[in-house]
This record gives sequence, C-alpha cells and structure tokens, in this order.
Amino acid sequence: MNENNAIVLRSADRMNDTTFDRIWKFYFDQKTTVNLKPKEEEIRKRIVNIWGLLADILTDRQAVQAHMKWCSDTGYEVKETIAYEDLKYAKMLFGDRNKQSKEAMRAISNEWLINAIHKAVKKNKHISAARLIKEYNELNDLKNHDVKDPAQWKPVAINFDSDPETLKRQIAEMRRRADQANAVDVTPEE
Repeated sequence: MNENNAIVLRSADRMNDTTFDRIWKFYFDQKTTVNLKPKEEEIRKRIVNIWGLLADILTDRQAVQAHMKWCSDTGYEVKETIAYEDLKYAKMLFGDRNKQSKEAMRAISNEWLINAIHKAVKKNKHISAARLIKEYNELNDLKNHDVKDPAQWKPVAINFDSDPETLKRQIAEMRRRADQANAVDVTPEE
C-alpha cells in the first residue's frame, strides 16, 4: 500500500479510530477538529520530539537513544520498543527524511541530465546526448541497459558519388546493423 492510500484510509470516517488515526487527523484533516485526550497528547509530543531529533541526528538508533533520555527527563515512561514505535509513527506522519533526501537528489540529477541532453542535441553533439540519455536511464532504473556505449559505435562512411547499387548495398548494411543494435531507423528521406 502506498502512502497516499494510507492517508485516504486514515481520513475515512470510522467508528473507532486508533490513537495514530486521531493524531493524524489532528495534523492533516481540515474537515474535523480533533481534541486529543491527555494520553494522545503525550504520544503526539513524543512523536514531535523524535521527529525533531531525526532532523538533528543522523541515525535512527541515535534518535531513539536521545528520545528515551528526553522521555525520562520529561517524566514519560518509555521503553525502547515504544521509542521505536514513536519513530515509526513520526515517519508515517511527517515522512522519512532519508527517502526524501534520495528522491530530492534524484530529481535534481534528473533535471541536470535533461538540461544537458537538450543542450547536447541543440549543439548536434549526438554522442554526448546518447551518453547522457544512457546515464538518465540508469539513474531512473529504466530498462535500456542493453544500449551500447556510443563511443563504441562504428561510423559508416557513405560515398554519395557511388553508383545507385552501391548506395543501396550500403543502406542495407546500415539497416542490418541498426536492427542488430536496436537503433533508430536510418532510412534516407527522399
């Protein structure tokens, strides 16, 4: 189930909402006003605390350790399993920053690659464009990994002063190579 479906399910009207559902509605459901019970407010504060720690501390383990210390200092009795549960709820409510960072970096890289591809095509740098397209495909896990490196392409020399039969043989050879390499059709325009 993706996150969007989870949000729709949590916002649906139900007779018995879980504590997490009520906290989720407290933050994200504009249609209803949720007054949290004292225990729910305590859990909400713990979730906000561990989310803040995630922004400052690199690992989940370090955040849980600091969260447990904060809880004991604040007067909340929290065991390690509950601290990890708070961590899970914080990520469910506000998102996983590690995944967000990876997606943000991928989006930035994609934008740079697309701009570079457009520049290469405008300047008729087709080999560079093909390399950039291959890199874009690899970054986005597209299934064109069988495309050969453009640097390995063998250029085909066509002598246009040749007789028509020689030109037809050269074109047939180019088509055969293109079919083998799954390349673009090279049929000449008439």
